[in-house]
Amino acid sequence: MRVLIVEDEGQCGEFLAELLTLWGYDVQRARDAIEALEKIPIFQPAVVISEAHMPRLGGVDLLRALRAYPFAPKFILIGDDVSFEEREAALPLGALDFMETPLDFEKLRADLKDCQCGVPQQA
Repeated sequence: MRVLIVEDEGQCGEFLAELLTLWGYDVQRARDAIEALEKIPIFQPAVVISEAHMPRLGGVDLLRALRAYPFAPKFILIGDDVSFEEREAALPLGALDFMETPLDFEKLRADLKDCQCGVPQQA
């Protein structure tokens, strides 16, 4: 399963990418939501894990932009300061989960396993 990690702080995204690769996922990274919007049509991830707050375009805005795509990747929003308003805006847009940092890796692993149901195997 393909997973795109959208995170602008570098080390956290790098660690998360390495962990998900060890778990058997095909992982790519984007430094921000603008780069993610460029990668998504090519990479076609089943899941996007995005930081809530980033320069230029935040995670909820990225989720909103993904509604225009012909396929809808699952979406997990992460951050240590995701507001109630952001959560309320993201739910109707299809956010699967919100995870506070530091991440609960067992919960993340369970969420990703749940996302695998119904996802066709990559060639």
